[in-house]
Amino acid sequence: MILRKENVVLKETDNGKIKELKAMGYEEADEKGKVIEDNKGKTVAESTHKKVLKENKELKEEVKALNEDNAALKKELEEAQKASSDK
Repeated sequence: MILRKENVVLKETDNGKIKELKAMGYEEADEKGKVIEDNKGKTVAESTHKKVLKENKELKEEVKALNEDNAALKKELEEAQKASSDK
């Protein structure tokens, strides 16, 4: 894996060392030196952050749909209870 910090470029294969270097502010880069994963001052990788944001949006949409279903079912239940009490 290629890691870069400012003008320093390192090639490292040891996962333990890679983790240490990332903690020290090194960023993952491709063969041309372009940053793949930006670690500057972050405790969560950007790819993980984007994944969580996407999941959060999907879950909010699901919660909204479930709340709408729940409200409709409650209304239906109230109407059924009212109809049965009128008999």
